Amino acid sequence: MKMRVCILTTSFPRYKGDPSGNFVYELAKNLVKKGVEVNVVAPHDYETKSYEVMDGIEIHRFQYMFPKRLQRLAYHGGIPSNIRRSFIAKLELPLFMLSFFTMGFRICRKCDVIHAQWAFSGLVGTLLKKIYRKHVVLTVHGSDINNIPQKGLLKKLSVYTFKNVDQIIAVSNALKNRISDFGISTNKIKVIPNAVNIIDFPVGFKDTNDFKILFVGRLVPEKGLKYLIEAMKEVIKEIPRATLTIVGDGPLRKELEKLVEELSIQDKIRFEGMKTHSEIPKYMQGADLFVLPSLSEGLPLVLLEAMAVGKPVVTTKVGGILDVVIDGETGVIVPPRDSKALIIAITYLLENDEKRMKMSENARRCIEEKFTWKRISEKTFQLYKPLIANIRVYHERFL
Repeated sequence: MKMRVCILTTSFPRYKGDPSGNFVYELAKNLVKKGVEVNVVAPHDYETKSYEVMDGIEIHRFQYMFPKRLQRLAYHGGIPSNIRRSFIAKLELPLFMLSFFTMGFRICRKCDVIHAQWAFSGLVGTLLKKIYRKHVVLTVHGSDINNIPQKGLLKKLSVYTFKNVDQIIAVSNALKNRISDFGISTNKIKVIPNAVNIIDFPVGFKDTNDFKILFVGRLVPEKGLKYLIEAMKEVIKEIPRATLTIVGDGPLRKELEKLVEELSIQDKIRFEGMKTHSEIPKYMQGADLFVLPSLSEGLPLVLLEAMAVGKPVVTTKVGGILDVVIDGETGVIVPPRDSKALIIAITYLLENDEKRMKMSENARRCIEEKFTWKRISEKTFQLYKPLIANIRVYHERFL
């Protein structure tokens, strides 16, 4: 009998090449290749289709605000960021939850297992579990866990979700430890990282004499981009050929552009804005160095993508980054919020061609051996199997 999985997610590509929730799409696509029937329930966005089939995945998008152009909660920086900066987004949260549950109620009825992405989706999954008696798998990615306060309603709902799902997937060991801090048994938590489609991220080498530094990500406080910009002031003094390209958008863009002007380095830093997922590899291939100065992380997919292209990385000692980057072998790890440490690491690598080349080789090999979607989708598939077997036995005996 064909396995049927319903994925609940608060972010999913709205069109081909959209980077939003791309790793959820890649997982779904690779499960389809294994013969799994996959339905995805995701938020609608202005001018997206309510239903479509993409690479064999049936996608059902729920509209949570009328008219469509007023939808503010999902996408465009992510739900946590949107709630912080938009009063309208806060007001939309109950309607979002109701619409999410309603669509899930309609789509999940015939599935074997519900796979929720992010803790918010997990809460919807636990409600559907009580109705349909389905097993629920929850994947936590970092932003959903790192933003949980020490007390209050959000913490209570999160702990309720963790306790009532059947299996939790953490994308890093750091997240596994974080979840266990809420009183959840580590036996219930399995570490399965994100992955990269290495066909889309081939090794590439730049063709100019400039030293190109690259950042890719949302322009939000958690990414720590201001520390990199501050560091660039001194990096440029030591290495005048150094430049920084920033790919991505978000609520901090104007503030960061103002910081660049105050430091008088406008001619060395370019803001490229949001790019499609298919455009990202060419930016990475043209760089000498990838820098991710995050303040908190789960397991950043963009870091895996840069390493797949064969770029040494400078990044921070937070979250699941330590599961991927080996300090001194595939990149350099520095403390978060430390512009001086960034200066030292960046200038060291830019001035040592041999070290960069060796790290480049190590980075690509690391991704090929541990972080391909073929490997990760198989681990997820094997996790589903005993859950589905148990639920089918239950239905045969009692229903």
